[in-house]
Amino acid sequence: MEVNAIRNDEEDNSLKEKDSGKRGDPHEEVEEISFEQGKGNITFRIGTRLGEEHRRRLIALIREYMDVFAWGPKDMPRIDPNIVVHKLYVDPTFQPIKQKKRLFNDEKNKAIKEEVQTLLKANAICELKFPN
Repeated sequence: MEVNAIRNDEEDNSLKEKDSGKRGDPHEEVEEISFEQGKGNITFRIGTRLGEEHRRRLIALIREYMDVFAWGPKDMPRIDPNIVVHKLYVDPTFQPIKQKKRLFNDEKNKAIKEEVQTLLKANAICELKFPN
């Protein structure tokens, strides 16, 4: 299947604007598309201004190559550090500063714990112990 880039000059110009560092609303309305795969559904969003033919081709392309996309941490086991790695370059001469504990409501705490467990099981993160 041949894939051509889909570009909208209005959106292209908006990318040139200075990034405020804040995450805003999408530039256009989006539509959620769900596929059933394995144990559950996979949902992604596409813009509603996309023409019907491009929309159909994009959905067909994603459906054909679903196994290539990383839909979550479990889809990216043991990423080679030569490709991507996260490091904190800390000056050992500085004293560490303990951040205050952040308080969240019960719903948010539950979501945080579930996400941490998901990342631990996928070996995407590991627990580190630091002296007090």
